[in-house]
Amino acid sequence: MLFYSSLLTIILSTILVAFNWRFNKSVGYLALFFVAFACYGLSHHFTIYSNSTFWLAIFYNHFAPLYLLPGPLLYFYTQESLTDKKALTNWKDYLHFLPALINLVAIIPYIFSPFAEKLALAADIHQNLEVIRTANVNWLYPPIVGYTARPLSMLIYGLLIFLKWNRFNPKKEILDRIPTTQYIFVKNWILLLSLVGCTVAALFLWLTLSFVDDQASTVLVNSMPLHFGIGILFCLLPVSLFLFPKILYGMPISAEKSVSTATTLKSKKLQGELDQDPFL
Repeated sequence: MLFYSSLLTIILSTILVAFNWRFNKSVGYLALFFVAFACYGLSHHFTIYSNSTFWLAIFYNHFAPLYLLPGPLLYFYTQESLTDKKALTNWKDYLHFLPALINLVAIIPYIFSPFAEKLALAADIHQNLEVIRTANVNWLYPPIVGYTARPLSMLIYGLLIFLKWNRFNPKKEILDRIPTTQYIFVKNWILLLSLVGCTVAALFLWLTLSFVDDQASTVLVNSMPLHFGIGILFCLLPVSLFLFPKILYGMPISAEKSVSTATTLKSKKLQGELDQDPFL
């Protein structure tokens, strides 16, 4: 289930970008958010449920920096959807990618290591899952740090997104220029994303911390129902975008109302000038 739901998520995310990029650039952040989680799911599938050493050698550790990006990507999507303003316009915004960059630097030796060594490591993992505790694939910190940082990062960003959602209170004159239905749709959608993101991150964090006391094989095998539920839940999110496409439009301020407001003000000013006696 985890395998098929991850593949379906990637396909749906690609379709979302292809058909909506011209109208709403923020959909790119959302699609990459889904893709990052889908790749994370595929790595779990090839580690636990598949016997393919080739695909495990492909997915194991190569995409690790991507697993630190769901939080920032969802944060930027929320920012653009709520405020209708572009993200990544300030140099400070790029600091959100720093953990992923550090992780990329840390795995560079592994990336450029011979593929035969990666196949051997994948075979060792399939024979004994305890290998993932001690695998030397990161020269900066041990594997458990990376495993913990991924869900912890998403959990922190999920809470930040919820706070941003809760504090979102646009002025009345702005709210009047946003369609009410659209406002409700998008705000509820962002709340759903933050709750699902926090829930999935908390479950993966619990799963990771369980490694400390129990054997990896026991923890991962017992997590099969958890993976099944996460697969269904996460697959439903992109599907819901096709059922409710209005979500993709964000909260754009109505240009028509903006123009009419400006025209009204200009007309009033002109009328005021006409009412004045030019000979006084």
